[in-house]
Amino acid sequence: MFALPTIGWINPSLYGDFSGGNYAAWLVSHVFFEQKFITLFTFLFGAGIVLFAESKERKGQLARRLHFRRTAWLLVIGLAHAYLLWHGDILVTYALCGFIVVFARNWRPKRLLILGLILFMLPTALYLLGGVGYTAADAGTQAEIEESMLAGFGADSGAIDEEITAYQGGWVGQVEYRAPEVFTQQTLGFAFELFWTVAGLMLIGMALYRCGVLSNERSTSFYRRLLVGGGDRDWR
Repeated sequence: MFALPTIGWINPSLYGDFSGGNYAAWLVSHVFFEQKFITLFTFLFGAGIVLFAESKERKGQLARRLHFRRTAWLLVIGLAHAYLLWHGDILVTYALCGFIVVFARNWRPKRLLILGLILFMLPTALYLLGGVGYTAADAGTQAEIEESMLAGFGADSGAIDEEITAYQGGWVGQVEYRAPEVFTQQTLGFAFELFWTVAGLMLIGMALYRCGVLSNERSTSFYRRLLVGGGDRDWR
């Protein structure tokens, strides 16, 4: 995302050469890193909400109020990061989800896990439904859908050149170019995908903490099976 126009991250075959060393770099990144770190960190963020609340409640402090205060500052930092530095900010999404999922911090692990999985899978279900509609359409309609989607991601040469020019230019020009994209991500993107995915992962993280997985309370064999199962899915 730092090195390429947006479309090159979404579909690397649409920008530049996608063979040899470029393909190897993409493959390693995609299999071992892409979406892995954010998933793990979101688990830990959800668990951290429970840890923070438990710590404050043991001291007789107002845990939820302190959580809201801390999360409000996270939101401020995230907004500055997104608009002033980088469109790929995740802190705003964490803050907005954090305001909501804190109300579930005392739920039983099973309930947290079920709701988390449902929220996480909702965007996937919508994508699958969209795929079904696409395959059922005639060739002309499919071409229109593809053209519309690619245009939305800035795949035409004019949009790619404009993006490169903006980010190779001065900082003020970068901010002006970035602001509409960031606003769309933090509104439509948040409502239709990011909220469900991130809030779901936070709830799963809460469940994993409350049932002892993240606090190293399970057996060594349990973690070995978890490693093998997770690695196996990554390679499929």
